[in-house]
Amino acid sequence: MDLERMQIETAVRELLPGADPEEFAEFLWYVAVHAHAALVSLDVGIGAGWVSKLIRDYYETAETILLDASPAFRLERGAVVPLIQSRVVAEIDGAATEPAVWEALLPYEGRVGFVFLDGRYEAILDVVALVRRLARPRCWVCLHGTLVHPPLQELVARWEADPAMTLLARFTRKHGIDIWGLR
Repeated sequence: MDLERMQIETAVRELLPGADPEEFAEFLWYVAVHAHAALVSLDVGIGAGWVSKLIRDYYETAETILLDASPAFRLERGAVVPLIQSRVVAEIDGAATEPAVWEALLPYEGRVGFVFLDGRYEAILDVVALVRRLARPRCWVCLHGTLVHPPLQELVARWEADPAMTLLARFTRKHGIDIWGLR
């Protein structure tokens, strides 16, 4: 393993203690090497925000939108947001099922080029409906938790049969991370 991947694994261990360092490092390496820079990215279900910080350390995006309704997001985002290497244009404390969230995200419709979605959502189809509305063509949608969260497993099964979606990469060490391309 080369030095940069080892550095990524070390950063994952420090910032994301519950994540599998090798799986997340493989994901970050793939994104850093293969993803096109996005003007706008969207992170959904990111808890305290350390995932967003870590992704932006290796992936370039001009603007980032953070969406989460967890207590960790409310408590820690003030400390994390200044460390994110992207201009955070919206910090939305809410769920994708809420009409106010959809309204707040209207200015970004058709502009999002990269999405990171943590899989702890029972209402995953509502989240995906929102993502599809915001996504531009060729948007990358990263799903974290594809091996352990049944709602994400159901979504993956649907996407495998959906001609509008293309599986770009899959990382399957512990929690599972898929990268899908929207056609």
